[in-house]
Amino acid sequence: MSNNFPDKSVSSCEVCDFVLRIGVFFDGTGNNQSNVRSKKISDSFLYFWEGDDSYKSDFTNIWKLHNLYPQQHSQRNINEERYIFGNYYVEGIGTENNEPDSKYGAGLGTGDSGVIAKSEKGASQAFNFVSTYAGYNIIRIEVDVFGFSRGAAAARHFSNLVINFKGIYSPYHWVFKEIGPGTVNMSRIPARNMVGKKRIRKEHNGELYSIFEEIPVEIQFIGLFDTVPSVIDLLDGDISAQNDDNGDVLTHLPSGIAQKKVVQLAAINERRENFGLKSILSSPVSCKNPEVKIEGNHLEECMFGAHSDIGGGYVSKAYGADLGVEPDAAKKALDEGWIGEKLAKKCSSKTTDKSYRHDGYPIGQSLTEETCIIEGETGKIIEETSTTTTTLKDIGTSSLSTHKSTLQREYVDGAYSRIALHKMHDYAVASEVPFIALNHEDGEGSKEANPIPELTDIPDELKFIDEKIHKGEPLSDDELKLLKKKYLHHSDNYEGIGHDPHESGERLIFPN
Repeated sequence: MSNNFPDKSVSSCEVCDFVLRIGVFFDGTGNNQSNVRSKKISDSFLYFWEGDDSYKSDFTNIWKLHNLYPQQHSQRNINEERYIFGNYYVEGIGTENNEPDSKYGAGLGTGDSGVIAKSEKGASQAFNFVSTYAGYNIIRIEVDVFGFSRGAAAARHFSNLVINFKGIYSPYHWVFKEIGPGTVNMSRIPARNMVGKKRIRKEHNGELYSIFEEIPVEIQFIGLFDTVPSVIDLLDGDISAQNDDNGDVLTHLPSGIAQKKVVQLAAINERRENFGLKSILSSPVSCKNPEVKIEGNHLEECMFGAHSDIGGGYVSKAYGADLGVEPDAAKKALDEGWIGEKLAKKCSSKTTDKSYRHDGYPIGQSLTEETCIIEGETGKIIEETSTTTTTLKDIGTSSLSTHKSTLQREYVDGAYSRIALHKMHDYAVASEVPFIALNHEDGEGSKEANPIPELTDIPDELKFIDEKIHKGEPLSDDELKLLKKKYLHHSDNYEGIGHDPHESGERLIFPN
């Protein structure tokens, strides 16, 4: 797909008219490119917090799109207008660069590394960029916003405030200035970039902001990967992530918030209880099968995969999942194709008998422990059944069984998320977002080379599936089986808080 953003830069000219084009990229919960990079650079350099999620994950589609956007302060002539570009990446909720992950921020979505804090960080970066050119004749500011997971909630919050304020904004910052001898003679004054040309002060929700209100601003494109706000506001009495109450986070995207398009790619195979999808539609998608639904210029598309199969961040490696205690859990996982075709099933058991007396009555008890291993093409499912049989003389026999099933997959390739990356990239370029071309099948686009082809190229095995998904064609049974056994992730499990499947067996979906 082509775009109209050539490589040629233009020189600075303080008397010329300029358009500022700013891309802001909000990463997902537990995703942080700096922490991923530090881990990749030297596995031997062990942080004491290396077990944290942001150090164990991989680069997401948000970070990749950030790398495909024009470089910071680069300039181009476009349709006889001079553009200067800003490009900002904001690390994911619950993370800070080269610091331990915050369990509070990651768990609740609030605090210093929560949704609003990250939204304000992106806003401040964009504000500082505009401050750099405040003395120029800026005729218009255009903004592109992208987000994944809770980062998508931060993107929505940021977008709402840009429109509400009618300008690029920043939380108000103060500094202290000495007004006389001694450390106590200090006065609080606005930081230098908080005041000056084209800026005003405005209050929102009890907080003060500096806003470039005099410069017209337009959000051009909003691209979201599987918005999961999941905000818990303890101070407001909200103790559940399984509702549509997200505190002060502004997640509703009104019609017309973006000039070109609002796009969300959503995960069909995500059903964890704390991972409810926040739709961009008043009448949301069902996300039980691939579908595309449009309201105005809002487009929502459901794709096969779990949450991070869409937004990216899965490392290619072995994965396991606690399937729970339901007797049919193993059969269900096998039928869904998570280890491919069944190759063999081997069972072993042992029985232990004992007898004793209680209140003079003889009691016999036997414990039978059976383990069955179902071998598949790409892994195995382990079923463990424990049956206790109790016999009371002259009364009868009773049995009690417990079950536990575990999924063990030898290797799950994280490259499937690149299909969602290409999908979002194509939607964005069609809306004139100035991304570098990914060299999709048409081979068109800007002349600038893709700086990260090793992280964006579709594996040969997936290219035909990629083409069918891009064309909206249904996948064959064999193609879906390939995805299930080798590429898609079984995200719901009983190993941690919030990762259990929702009691309905389906995903929670909340309207826009």
